[in-house]
Amino acid sequence: MTALLPALLAVLFLFWSGTFHGGATSLGAGTGNLALCAFALIATVRLRDPLRLGRGAEVLVWAFVAAIAASALASPVPRAALEPVALLPALLLAPAAIERMWRDAQRRLVGRRSLALVALAVATAGLGEAAAGPTWRAAAPLGHHGALALALLLLLPFAATTLRDRGVWRVVGGIATAASVAALLTTRSLVGAALLVVQAAMLLLASWGRSREPEAPAATAVRPASTRWSRATAWALAALVGLTAVLHAPRLLAIVSGQDPSVAARGAYFAAGLDGIRQRPALGWGPGSVGWTIGEHLRPVPGSNPPGEIVSYLHFLPLDLAYQLGVAGALLAAGVAVAFLVARRRERATCADPLLRRASLAALVPGIAAFCLSGFPPLAAPGILAAIAAGAALASRAPAASVAGRAAANVRLGVALYAVAALAVLSPARWAQRSYEAARRDPAPLEALENAAQRDGAFPLYAARRAWAAAGMAGGDLQQAAAEALRAAERAPGVAALWLAAGLLGVDAGASWSGSALRRACDLDPFGALAPYRLMSVESDAGAAAAAGARALLAEPRLAAAVEWNGRAALYDRVLEGMTLWPGVDPEWRRELVATLAMLPAPRGLRTRSFFLELDGEPQTSLSLFVFRRLPWRASLGVIDLDLDRLRLIPFASAALRADTAPWAFPKNGCRAAEPPG
Repeated sequence: MTALLPALLAVLFLFWSGTFHGGATSLGAGTGNLALCAFALIATVRLRDPLRLGRGAEVLVWAFVAAIAASALASPVPRAALEPVALLPALLLAPAAIERMWRDAQRRLVGRRSLALVALAVATAGLGEAAAGPTWRAAAPLGHHGALALALLLLLPFAATTLRDRGVWRVVGGIATAASVAALLTTRSLVGAALLVVQAAMLLLASWGRSREPEAPAATAVRPASTRWSRATAWALAALVGLTAVLHAPRLLAIVSGQDPSVAARGAYFAAGLDGIRQRPALGWGPGSVGWTIGEHLRPVPGSNPPGEIVSYLHFLPLDLAYQLGVAGALLAAGVAVAFLVARRRERATCADPLLRRASLAALVPGIAAFCLSGFPPLAAPGILAAIAAGAALASRAPAASVAGRAAANVRLGVALYAVAALAVLSPARWAQRSYEAARRDPAPLEALENAAQRDGAFPLYAARRAWAAAGMAGGDLQQAAAEALRAAERAPGVAALWLAAGLLGVDAGASWSGSALRRACDLDPFGALAPYRLMSVESDAGAAAAAGARALLAEPRLAAAVEWNGRAALYDRVLEGMTLWPGVDPEWRRELVATLAMLPAPRGLRTRSFFLELDGEPQTSLSLFVFRRLPWRASLGVIDLDLDRLRLIPFASAALRADTAPWAFPKNGCRAAEPPG
């Protein structure tokens, strides 16, 4: 039955194509692309107003589409915009497709019941992970606790509607609702818990006011419940959510007192986003550009932002949209959302299915707020659920005149041509992704990486991986590999790891540009230690070399145990002298550090341990997964041998991890000394 297709689409994205790991696979991403485009083919709408915004407001949709297209064309990283631009029309047509699938009462009944089962499945997966893990925090099946909380907010009202059905479906609804609430609480998302309170209030107010609205037709098999029962259910939900607010009290107190590190980190993201908007206010940096460019604007906060932090979204959707699309694009996006809700509000008196309408609005309003407050994780599943909720709102309205005859045929042809074009544009990217995955499993990955880079030449990760693989081969052309690594870094100008890798290969190849690449890597990751450490060796100016070395040892004191210091006592002394005078770092801690490093024995290298930058070592900090939406592939960059006899005498951690370190102690100035304000 076509009424089940929205739930099946949700299952596909929630458990595979829209998750962190499933969506990063060629098969998962390709299947999701195909399913979404095929889904759009079902929509037979007047394309002038696919979201039914009403006379005059429909221009907002097409103005928004035009803003995205213009931003993509003007983007300094146009390859990042490929997937968002290709799939945006399909996502905009999805609500109209659902409206057509749920065009009568029986189909709407099947549709919302199937969504209740989806909510139960998602909640069960989350609770199962929480129970099996040591921290009792749910993220499955999506792989991100915030995304799971958002998904449950979008599904829970549909589960709650089955509380009014007959027989077993009422039991299923009760179980699905309780499980969804419990799973959302185990995500420990403060935003999710707060918006669950809002959602409970909306459901409560709807139960009070439903007697003023026409009830759903008898064919929906909804059993008229007493006002007392509905109010008791809503109050029970409100009381449960109130309890969650109490459970989040310690976090709230930490936020109010300014002691919450997450809020401080988000402050750095917010400032970075504003800086990017100031530089490109009209068209932004392009759809999908945040992870590829934000490093140019990010000024991390010591003690809050760790060294080498991967930032793929700004944790505040309005800022994210303004950064990517420009101020006008963000305002158009907000205008579309507001116009959609206003249009559904106007249809209240003529609504064909009040129950479905209440559920869809109770999903959309907190859902949109959750998108705004928790940001926009690079996952497709929440967006698909929002489209389904919007489609449910359209389906609950009074039946509209359908497109028929030649007009319908023209719409179908246009949508079919779009779907074929979108899949044709995306297919080289999916085949390149398949080659990349083959390279991950191959002990000799160069040929597969060559295939990936040829099919998707603008994608930076493939070229970078190919350069790294070529540099590691016996007899490989190191200069060519370094030059290719540099070109890859230039395609993603804000990704510090790519610039660091290019600089390290450039040093090994003796390239004249290696110093500038390392300085750029240092600016993109001011708390990183490898870039200034390697720069120290290639700087021609003695003062600049000493400043780079001091910065490296403040960022990572363990580098003082490097075997490379053997025979470089004069440089080591100048570095320690620079650390002694370095402002912005706690003076007492700095004196103890310098005194300890000055007393270290000479490095002999009898017993060593490797120090290096590890990429994709942990899924939650994976560059490939978060920035490029590709499966993690562990890589080690810039290996340095540490003398264990010296290393065991260094008990200090990075100054960048100390909250009392001033942000200007590690400025963006090409790995030079601290720059106090004023």
